[in-house]
Amino acid sequence: RMAGFEVNLAEYSIQKTNQSVDDLLNAMNEDPKKFGPWSLWNLALIGARGVDRERIFHNLVFFSHATDASMRQHSTDALAKLGGAEAVPPLLDIAAHDQDLSVRERPFCGLAESGTLLLGER
Repeated sequence: RMAGFEVNLAEYSIQKTNQSVDDLLNAMNEDPKKFGPWSLWNLALIGARGVDRERIFHNLVFFSHATDASMRQHSTDALAKLGGAEAVPPLLDIAAHDQDLSVRERPFCGLAESGTLLLGER
């Protein structure tokens, strides 16, 4: 799974640095419709590789409460890609409380598919 993350980051020449995190967050804030899904995905991949995990985690949780259902869905998918024990509670909260069915189903898919979560965390 991590090798796939590395390939994706290399394909887009995204470095695993704090500067890349800044750049992705800036692009996302400038034009969420255009850069949101792509930025969220790549933030999760960088964080899964150990770079600025805490800041990425907090931003993904923040965007999981966006007014736009599509943004919430993409941030939920990104949280699952980020993985780690800290991602489980917000994913379960989204599954239980999001107003949109398409968003509520994503945490279950993400938890089941995530290669970044230990079996016990899934």
